[in-house]
Amino acid sequence: MRETTDKLNSILTVGSLVSNPIDGGFGVLTSADNYMASIEAMQADPNVDIVLLQEGLPREPGSARAESYIALVESYAATKARKPLAFVTPTSISQTDYSRALRAKAPHVSFLQEANKALRAIASVVRRDRMEALRRATGDDIVRTEAQRAAAERLRTRASAEVTALNEVDSKEVLRTYGIPMPEEAFVTSREEALKAAARIGYPVVLKAVADTLTHKSDVGAVALDLAGPEALASAYDRMAAALGEHKLTGMLVAQQVRGGLELVLGLHRDPEMELVVMAGAGGVLLELTKDVAFCAPPVSRDKARDMLKRTRAARLIEGYRGSEPRDVGAIIDALVGLGRLAVDCADVILSVDINPFAALPKGGMALDALIVLQRR
Repeated sequence: MRETTDKLNSILTVGSLVSNPIDGGFGVLTSADNYMASIEAMQADPNVDIVLLQEGLPREPGSARAESYIALVESYAATKARKPLAFVTPTSISQTDYSRALRAKAPHVSFLQEANKALRAIASVVRRDRMEALRRATGDDIVRTEAQRAAAERLRTRASAEVTALNEVDSKEVLRTYGIPMPEEAFVTSREEALKAAARIGYPVVLKAVADTLTHKSDVGAVALDLAGPEALASAYDRMAAALGEHKLTGMLVAQQVRGGLELVLGLHRDPEMELVVMAGAGGVLLELTKDVAFCAPPVSRDKARDMLKRTRAARLIEGYRGSEPRDVGAIIDALVGLGRLAVDCADVILSVDINPFAALPKGGMALDALIVLQRR
């Protein structure tokens, strides 16, 4: 609760109107005139952005004062209000046909339940407006390259009404086009090619099987890490080829072994209500356990990406936690901006993009694994 309150205080400043009819204060509940005069005073105050009123929708006949005040506020909101007005109930209550009918008569005001939930909802709207202001301030005016336009067209060609997952090689090819860096790697189709590629890249290397059906490679033994020499690589290649034959492998990926990176998750997610959104947070194998992620709507400016990262607990690790070396936040932001451009270009065909992990390094960053899933909207 304390953490929630601190977050709200960083976004909202909550004031109050002290009223005591007995002591001759505002007496806002002693008459309708005083009630409306108080609302008008707060509407005129330049420090007030929204006026919250404590009132609930009556669930049955018999609350004449409440019904009359709701009607007065609705009339004011429809004709005079310069700032939003909302009613807040102290507790959550279910609605009846009677209360729904009253609600229909007040379309210009909001009815929120429970103060904490109401403030969280308002804070979400404020945060969204701030993020959109960041986007408008810097814009998304980068001219797309010919390679990006071609990549977007390829995705549209492959997408259909059915869910289609791209393999890691094809997914990374698209993301690389949008400026997201990858480790040095090579796609191979034989053990001999794998050995030649590893000699060029330099040991230790990572070996990963490539197939359209391998969306979670570590779960089925399709990844071998820290292969220190030719013998280890050859053994891992033969073992994977034999064990994963049912997946109809198209080949293998030999990649540079990246050490010391902070594992983040970056990506896109098609929300049923918000459409395609950009995601960032703590990644690796603990992603589903920690659920430390933040979202924003594309396009993504650098300021918007920085704001999104600050809303995660991983931000403290990126900055350097308890003596650990800070990570290159600029490289993370570059990747998020690239994902935002991809989201704008292919919003009609991308179902999700999963970069997990993105290794944030003291200098730079790399997408160690990637998966793009398509479905024509």
